[in-house]
Amino acid sequence: MKSYLSIDLDYWCDHKTAQSATRFFNRVFSLGKPITIVAEHDDLLPDVNRMKGDILYNFDSHEDYCVPNAKAGRPCDGDWVSWVKWRHNARYVWAYPATSTWQYSYKNVWSRHDWREIRGMCGGYSQIQWHAVKRVGVCISPLYTTLRTVKPVLERMGLYDEARALFAKTRYHYRRHGVLKRLPGRT
Repeated sequence: MKSYLSIDLDYWCDHKTAQSATRFFNRVFSLGKPITIVAEHDDLLPDVNRMKGDILYNFDSHEDYCVPNAKAGRPCDGDWVSWVKWRHNARYVWAYPATSTWQYSYKNVWSRHDWREIRGMCGGYSQIQWHAVKRVGVCISPLYTTLRTVKPVLERMGLYDEARALFAKTRYHYRRHGVLKRLPGRT
């Protein structure tokens, strides 16, 4: 079994302190797996599609699953999960924070899914099959994340200054950045 662990830092946007994110990322870093860090979630797609997984875990305050916008012809951060190439034979597991308002509407949106199985779970740290995680992707989401709750994590990844610059830009001046950094796993 192989799984991809996708983490959007906006998962911790409503937390009051950085402790929860720090504890979670201590576990992630202990895996020793390669980590790709991007500004926007859909920038992870090339990395996600490089492997053929059985499970895509997505820790995110938004479900990121909807019918793709065919007119756009490319994924966006709100529908990127619909563009995963190996979705037809895999499970999609959305882990949302208790404070997420999206948790109440996802079942209607997901009734037309094309994954083998799809489900949402509140929290879910203990439900991850950690031994099966082969790759990790982290999305900074500067338009949705609260910097103070993820500062220690960004510092540990060596990205705090760059992230702070992204967060300082207004919505109108923000532009896509693609992959910001790759952290190699242990061999």
